[in-house]
Amino acid sequence: MLRARRTGPASVVDRGDARCTDTGECEGTVDAGQDLAVRAEDAVTGAERWSVEVPFRPTRADQCNNWLGTSWDGSPNAVDLGQMIDPGVFGARIDPDLVQLYGCGIEAAVTPGGEQVGTGVQPGRGGVDVLSTGGFTEVMFDDQVRTVVYDADGRVVADVPGYAVEPAVSDGSGSGTLLAVGSPDAVLRAYDADGTLRWRTAARAGGQRFLAEVAGTMLVMTGVGDVRGLDAATGATLWRWDGTEATGDHGEDHYVSQTFTDGESVLLVTENGSGGTGLVALDAASGEVAWEQHGDTTQGGGLAQGFDTSLVAVDGRLLEVTPSGVRGLG
Repeated sequence: MLRARRTGPASVVDRGDARCTDTGECEGTVDAGQDLAVRAEDAVTGAERWSVEVPFRPTRADQCNNWLGTSWDGSPNAVDLGQMIDPGVFGARIDPDLVQLYGCGIEAAVTPGGEQVGTGVQPGRGGVDVLSTGGFTEVMFDDQVRTVVYDADGRVVADVPGYAVEPAVSDGSGSGTLLAVGSPDAVLRAYDADGTLRWRTAARAGGQRFLAEVAGTMLVMTGVGDVRGLDAATGATLWRWDGTEATGDHGEDHYVSQTFTDGESVLLVTENGSGGTGLVALDAASGEVAWEQHGDTTQGGGLAQGFDTSLVAVDGRLLEVTPSGVRGLG
C-alpha cells in the first residue's frame, strides 16, 4: 500500500509569475512549493517497506493545473479557470516494477526497493522506462538528447548520447542489448545491460528503430524504410532488406509498424501512407525472405484474405483482433 502527502509549511509556496488565461492556457513558472513524501507499507501489517521524499523543483505552470488532481491528493476534478494553478497537485502511475510520481514541482520514480530514479528531468519533460533486464532508462533533454541507464537497484551505470532503446522483440537469448540512436554525431552505439559499450558504427540514415534481436542479429530500420541485419557482437552489417526493391508492385510497404519472432525468423508488419498493409517474414541470420503477403495477393500469386494491423501473438500463434472478431493467421 502507498501513502503520499505534501510536506513542509504552506508558506514555502511561491507561485512566481504563473498564471492561466480565460481559455485555460497556463504560462510562467511556479518557483517554490512543498516536497512530496511517499511511504510504502505492508498491506497486512502496516509495517513500512520504504519511504522517500521528493524535493520540489521550479515547474512550468502547465504542470500545476488542477486538472492533474486525483482522488489521492484530494484535488477537485472540476476545472475552475479562475483557480487553475494548484501548487499542491500530484499523481502517480503505479506498476509492479516502478512507481512514477508527477505533478507540480514533482518528477521522479521509485524502484521496488525504494530507490529514487528519474530526478534529473525537469517536471513534465520526461519519465522513466522499465527495461526487460530489470533496469531503467531516463531520457534527458539538455543541450543534446541523452539517456541515463540504471541497474535494477537504481544505480546509474551509463550516460549515453541519444535515445537508448531495447528491441521491440527478442528471442530471449543473451543478457539484453540497448541500442543508442538519434545521437548528434550520427553514430549507433550498442550497450550491454550493465552499461558497457559493446560497439559503435556510423548510422546509415536518420530515424533508426530497433526492431528485433534474434539469433545473434539486430534488425534496425532506418529513416528511409530499409531494414539492416547487424551482427549483435560487432555491429557489422550482415544483410539489408529494402522494401522498395523486395516487394515489387508493393514497394510502398516500407514502414514497419510491428514485429514478431519465433526465434529464427522475424515477421514484419508493414504499412504505407495510403492504408496498405503487408506481412514479410525474414530469416534473422541471412535476411532472406521466407514468405510475404501484401493486400489481397501472395508472393506465389494465390489469393489471400486481407488483414488488419491489430495483431497479437498468443502461444506462438498470430491473431488478428478487429471490432468484428478475432482471426488466426498462418
